[in-house]
Amino acid sequence: MNGRSPAEATLRPGRRRTRLAALAAVLLMTTATGCAADAARTDSIPSPSGDDAATPPPTGTQGGWIAFSADWNEDDVMLVRPGEEAHRAVGADDDGMSRSCPAFEPQGARLAFGTATGSWETGWTDVALSIAVVTAAGEAAVVKEIPLEGFTERACPIWSADGRWIAVGTAPAGPTRRGVMTEILIIDPESGDIVRLPETTATDFEWAPDGDVLYIADERGVLAYSLADGGTRTIDDTPVAQALSVSPDGQTLAVERRKYNAAERYDLVLMDSDGSDQRVIAADYSQMHGLGPVWSPDGAHVVFQRSCETITDDSGETRPCREEHDVVIADVSGADPTQAVVERPTARNDGAAAPWFPYSVTWSPDSSTLLYLGWSCDVNCESYVDGLIAVPVADSTQTVVLYETTDAIDAYPASPMNNFQSWAG
Repeated sequence: MNGRSPAEATLRPGRRRTRLAALAAVLLMTTATGCAADAARTDSIPSPSGDDAATPPPTGTQGGWIAFSADWNEDDVMLVRPGEEAHRAVGADDDGMSRSCPAFEPQGARLAFGTATGSWETGWTDVALSIAVVTAAGEAAVVKEIPLEGFTERACPIWSADGRWIAVGTAPAGPTRRGVMTEILIIDPESGDIVRLPETTATDFEWAPDGDVLYIADERGVLAYSLADGGTRTIDDTPVAQALSVSPDGQTLAVERRKYNAAERYDLVLMDSDGSDQRVIAADYSQMHGLGPVWSPDGAHVVFQRSCETITDDSGETRPCREEHDVVIADVSGADPTQAVVERPTARNDGAAAPWFPYSVTWSPDSSTLLYLGWSCDVNCESYVDGLIAVPVADSTQTVVLYETTDAIDAYPASPMNNFQSWAG
């Protein structure tokens, strides 16, 4: 990594910042046709029965741990929290297993992550979903492994808020930031039962807070899959949806929508969960990184990323941004949303005074802090570090570096991105 700027590392699989992603985005624009007829009805989710129904999910606290996978090819699951060193919770040296996309069950003790053997170069095999129980002391024990037949990518699990379900999506193999997922699996983490939603063209999805509906950003628009009847409907007037987030009360969707006839330009739109009352809160911006919009747990704000315009280095020289991003917080608590750009944090464990730029940004459980998975480089970007940093919303100068490395962090291991479930509540 040293000696390569972020722009020069574009084709590196671990960073997943690729020209392929741009090509896929153009293809999405040319194939998207707006709203489509309701998607094919699928089988309803079976209810757990027998021994599985008699085994309640583990409960407890994870002690405020943040989960991540540190390396871009031979990953292990790492845990860290403010004031403590990161440690490996799952994995061992040279065990031949890659582990990625760790996600905590909301308000529970379970941690789900994808496992596979292989590499970016050779391809992935033996793909599975693993579930571990994490103690308050940061110790983890794998309690279940669910094989994912037909998967050629490591899985990125997303929990329902009540912990009853996990959704994962499969995308064609290859380094893309947000690949088109051709199938979504709804998994019962207790029984291992799987229901497949085939023939999707999804780029993101997220559960409603009650766990009964899965909202899907798809080339056809925003889809809503119902667990109650197994049906999928397309929400009216929601074309070219790229990414989405559901408000904590389930009443509102924040949707990042690609603009027609404007490659790599986006609008951020708030709408009621049925697609009505649409209002644009950020218009005509570009971005190369990020989860899309992420709602704060208290429901008052939405954070998103957009490409910045210029960077001024410590010598006073200004240059255009390449793939650096600004982090923007939209206050959506009132009738007229407002925006504020977060001041770029500069704290580094190695003592360098260089700004951090995010691959992705999400929230702490109490909505007071932003969690960046990002990179920081010197004036000429001849050397740089990857890291995980906690940025207080009230004062970014009080940033805490949780983890810093000169090796690459796996910023985009697979689709969809699930970093918003990486900080235990």
